[in-house]
Amino acid sequence: MSVTRAERAVMDGLFGDEGRQNPQAVLGKASIPGVRYAFVREVLHDRRFVAPTVPESSDLMFQLLGRFMPRLPPERHAVVRRQFSGLFTARRIHQYRDAVHTRSSALIDAMAERNGGDVVEEFAAPLPFSVITDVLGVEPEHREWLRSSMATLGRGFAGQRSRGPVEAGNAAAADMLEYFDDLLSRRADKPQQDLASLLAVEHSTGQERQDLLANCLFFILAGHATTTTMLCAGLDLLLRDPAHLTSLKSSPTTWETAIEEILRYVSPITLTGVTATTDAVVDGHPVPAGAQRLVSYAGAIGTQQCSQIQMCSTPLARPTLIWRFLPERRSAWVPHLPDYTPGSGCRCSLIGSRSCIWKDRRPGAAAHP
Repeated sequence: MSVTRAERAVMDGLFGDEGRQNPQAVLGKASIPGVRYAFVREVLHDRRFVAPTVPESSDLMFQLLGRFMPRLPPERHAVVRRQFSGLFTARRIHQYRDAVHTRSSALIDAMAERNGGDVVEEFAAPLPFSVITDVLGVEPEHREWLRSSMATLGRGFAGQRSRGPVEAGNAAAADMLEYFDDLLSRRADKPQQDLASLLAVEHSTGQERQDLLANCLFFILAGHATTTTMLCAGLDLLLRDPAHLTSLKSSPTTWETAIEEILRYVSPITLTGVTATTDAVVDGHPVPAGAQRLVSYAGAIGTQQCSQIQMCSTPLARPTLIWRFLPERRSAWVPHLPDYTPGSGCRCSLIGSRSCIWKDRRPGAAAHP
């Protein structure tokens, strides 16, 4: 089977019933270059490969996708990157520490009081979303609407082979772009202590304005979806390796190193793609100029035979802000969870995800963990 046909079969599988339940199962059976660790690692460091462009479409959600920073042509990418690049200096990042600490503690306490709950819905999803929307400057009264709209857009991409989800995604995209256009206009007139005010300093029009608005959405998406996945997959990983979890709980000073290794070992991105700008040979696989190849970070990490967390030292995913600023009570949200079944769905993905439920029935579990 040709690479193109094999990749098409992978996409069919990911958008099918099996892929919606567990995309890792589809990727684990795939026989394409893009699930091989050596291929993915090399192509990510090869300047002959660029992000594939999004085909022209009459659907707004795909037009939006084409304006996301990783998809823009070099000259437009440089403009948007300049607008966002100065927003995360080391000093500014550490200003968010207290917000992350306070919010994560409150969520943990709430789950403890309920004697358990849904890790995704009640902790891993609301924590990064509340922080990133606060950082950007989204008003509290609009955050639930924005969360719902982002979910609708995600379902549009996941269900793009049916018109219903796409039409709903188009409407959600239009509403969110209108909101951020209004937000930046208001911040230009009356700046506040948020990133929207910094983005509004330079007046933009036309295509530059549309690129900026699209990347406000990308900022929200990239700022919370990947972190949600990392929190869930990291929890899943530790529960699969009780020896490491026990060691971490007995030696809290080793958490920082463990977090770094989890970030390297688990990818928050299921699938992406690259386009060759010239003829190339990667890991023994020829890639003609103009050819697109699927690249699966998650699949590639799965084929790397690492039996222990610390053995995997090559990062395929960037460290995320929330991970670093979780409070010292990390042992509270990775306790002994007798009712949790590893692999029950903590690995979220753009294609489809399932929630993970845990109930802590230890004596006194309803109190502080």
